[in-house]
Amino acid sequence: MINDWITLILISGLLLSIALKGWIQQNKIPTHPKRSSNSKNIKQALFMSGSILFFYLIYPDLFTPIRSTNIDKGFNISSSILYSLPGLFLIPIFTAFLPGESKNYPKKTIDTAKKIMGVPVSEFPDTYNETFVFTINIIVAVVAEELLCRQFFFYAFSNLTHSNGDLIVLISSLLFGISHSYQGIRGIITNTVMGLIWGKIFLITGNLLFPIILHLFINLTAVVYSIRRINDLKQLEAKKTDT
Repeated sequence: MINDWITLILISGLLLSIALKGWIQQNKIPTHPKRSSNSKNIKQALFMSGSILFFYLIYPDLFTPIRSTNIDKGFNISSSILYSLPGLFLIPIFTAFLPGESKNYPKKTIDTAKKIMGVPVSEFPDTYNETFVFTINIIVAVVAEELLCRQFFFYAFSNLTHSNGDLIVLISSLLFGISHSYQGIRGIITNTVMGLIWGKIFLITGNLLFPIILHLFINLTAVVYSIRRINDLKQLEAKKTDT
């Protein structure tokens, strides 16, 4: 029971610290030219990996598959609805491959754009090498977030309270949404809704791989836009050189 309390407190604190850090980064005024993002992304990936290792060392039972526990499954969802949901999460990454201007990608003004996907351009890599490290960081972050917000949180909360499974989905999703509060109200709502869907799928299937894959579909969209941005900036630079 003590380990469950500690787990829930640490996860909540970690998610809130992520929100605070994101807010600080978004509102920070640059005081020096932009540097390579590799160092920052490597540090973030190591931090998230270290956090998961820490939980494993203090409470290895957290990795127990929930399908082998007595966790309540909540209300039932038909298999047809359940297996149609993944298609929704493929739309953003497919859209990212479409050429031309879009709400998420200001192609016509990409050299002066302030945001892509609602995220400051300063958060995006400037080279293919940086994009590779950026991608690794995204994958590590997604796996870590799903372990924290789904696997660990569900296991500890269920052990501690024996609550209805849907209540656990709701609470974990709210925390997940709040951890993205630096993205504004839209970010909170969007991530809370996605958390509800991923959490329910995890609760019913007991397989964390499903929410991880769906989460990756969303986050890897940023990689597609990053590569497009680098390509478009190179083309603009080439045109300037030709003239």
